[in-house]
Amino acid sequence: MADQCFPASKRIHNSKEFDAVFKCNQYRTSKPEFLLLARRNKVKQNRLGMVVRKGIIPNAVERNRFKRLIREVFRKTSDASLDFVVLMRPKANEQHNQVLSEILSNSFASIAKQSLQQGSIAS
Repeated sequence: MADQCFPASKRIHNSKEFDAVFKCNQYRTSKPEFLLLARRNKVKQNRLGMVVRKGIIPNAVERNRFKRLIREVFRKTSDASLDFVVLMRPKANEQHNQVLSEILSNSFASIAKQSLQQGSIAS
């Protein structure tokens, strides 16, 4: 069975790291269900931060479902040395897991591809 853990090295931990992505994001994808922000990092692996507010999704079970879904899609994202922050929006509550998973997957892949293209141009 594949390793299903989500190690601390793959997480954005504190407000300083979140603020860096919010203030200096280099890549952005906006969908009705979420906003995905990203910026290059120096740790040579992708890291993930999530903002799933109680005001948007009041039920803890639903908030945790979204977090599990985001982490699962993130695990399948190719490494591009990026810090990602996903902010859930109210429309996410109206979608099924499969639809959200597909939208998130396409968004992560799009940003990773942009990052790799810009990285090869800069080199």
